[in-house]
Amino acid sequence: MKLVDSHCHLDDAQFENDREQVMERALAAGVETMMAIGTGDGPADLETAVRQADRHSFMYATIGVHPHDAAKATADSFVRLRDLAAHPKVLAIGEIGLDYHYDYSPRDVQRSVFEKQLEVAADAGKLS
Repeated sequence: MKLVDSHCHLDDAQFENDREQVMERALAAGVETMMAIGTGDGPADLETAVRQADRHSFMYATIGVHPHDAAKATADSFVRLRDLAAHPKVLAIGEIGLDYHYDYSPRDVQRSVFEKQLEVAADAGKLS
């Protein structure tokens, strides 16, 4: 059986001291592929998952602006997303969407940012 971790946030600060060991344990347990979720610390660092994927042959990446950070997105964020979407290890645009439970960003801003990211995904052929 092939195991895939389709949603890991190994960029989180809680893994600062043992990130490599966490990945080694996952591989030893049978996980063959990992998908690093590229929301990182918000739009200022859209490359976080791509950096991880570039360092590890078993890892792929997503890129995106999380709905909590939608209010921080700028026009440059979408330019950068378009550029990063062409990276061979970027398989999807995510973790994106709407989060009306917490409302850390205004709902109209979340909708606008979500729609723009769907456009990026469609243009890059990353909708599935």
